Amino acid sequence: MNRRTRPNKLTFPFLLKDCSHLSDLQCGKQIQADVVKNGVDSDIYIQNTLIHFYGKEISDARWVFDGMCFRTVVSWNSIISGYIENSLTDECIFPFARMQGCGFTLDETTMVVLLFAFAELGNLNVGKLVHSQVIVKSLVVNLQLGTALLNMYFKCGVIDLALHIFRRISERNVWTWSAMIWGLAQHGLAKEALNLFQQLKMHNQEIDYMNIHIYQ
Repeated sequence: MNRRTRPNKLTFPFLLKDCSHLSDLQCGKQIQADVVKNGVDSDIYIQNTLIHFYGKEISDARWVFDGMCFRTVVSWNSIISGYIENSLTDECIFPFARMQGCGFTLDETTMVVLLFAFAELGNLNVGKLVHSQVIVKSLVVNLQLGTALLNMYFKCGVIDLALHIFRRISERNVWTWSAMIWGLAQHGLAKEALNLFQQLKMHNQEIDYMNIHIYQ
């Protein structure tokens, strides 16, 4: 007798991620229907994957998020990222405030997402609030977090703090150097930007289009 193998809660996240990579919205919606049909629509991992999948479809992502009985920090990070992907950076402040109000601990991913959002808004006060949380929670200022911090300070016009962050980042990659060179150049510090470009080459970092554009 043949037994039909049914998909389970471990199956659907992989399928949704494939749809996300293919940007196939209709396929993803069909899989969501199958999720409901198989009775696993309350699984937190599937729900988080759905929020990430919808991304640009913020109304659908919000529908999934609002229907969740239980959320993790990944859930909050995903919905905040969704607002930013849709250029609704000013609206991401509200889920950020709710996240804190619900007692969630902000992780490095949250900090990076928020810092890039507030950099686009030029919101120095909230950017500083996020930085203070980094310090209070003793988070390691790694490549991603360090780059996000100096990018935020440059875009908010606080050059001295951006320089301070750059000097304190022990490990740097081409994106860190690029953000620093771009920031100096944008604030009229062309000589300093060119000097940093020379240091970049001495550190044997791969030079990307952003560095070359500034250098020329």
